[in-house]
Amino acid sequence: GDGDDGPAMIDLVMIGLFGFSTVASIPVYCLLAKETLIHDAGVAPLPSFLLSNVLPWILVAVTYNAAFFEAFVNWSGLLILGYANFSLPLVLDLKLMVLRQRGGVSKTTVCFTQGVLIVVTVSITLVIVMSLIT
Repeated sequence: GDGDDGPAMIDLVMIGLFGFSTVASIPVYCLLAKETLIHDAGVAPLPSFLLSNVLPWILVAVTYNAAFFEAFVNWSGLLILGYANFSLPLVLDLKLMVLRQRGGVSKTTVCFTQGVLIVVTVSITLVIVMSLIT
């Protein structure tokens, strides 16, 4: 439309198709989670079904539109993903350097990476602390 008639029909169709496409991936995710629990974690089939297919829906039903759930998602993302995305790769790089040190990785490179790891981890921790204070 021209702005006065509301959204155009193509916009509504595309929004609907996007919603449908995201809902269609949920069964695939549940199947992958169940198979991972069975084959990689050694969980029996019934508990793995309950953990991967029933428990998530119960949690969603209980926490739907709950204010504390939004806070939980925000804080868990900050606490887990901040370290996992920025500090963990540096830790793994350091471990790889130590393993390869016999092959000629310089001590300077290892010290530099350790320094970057410390700065990044301290920065993430400061962001979390500042979020708690405000």
